Amino acid sequence: MGDLPLFMSWPKTQEVVDLDRRTIKSMIASGDFPAPVQLTPCRERFQTDEVLAWLVDRLKNHRVSYPEAACA
Repeated sequence: MGDLPLFMSWPKTQEVVDLDRRTIKSMIASGDFPAPVQLTPCRERFQTDEVLAWLVDRLKNHRVSYPEAACA
């Protein structure tokens, strides 16, 4: 992973995936986003490799396609 940290905070995760906390929590609840790890009673962190793998999957499999006429 090079210089990337093993874990990311909520704010950093939100920045990386460009989603707000509410959306991420909803996606976690539905199984559509990796859940954070409870490191201590007051500290949750996301595993960087899981978040990046999720993002790569989204980029590969969730492209928006527009009919040619919509671009005119």
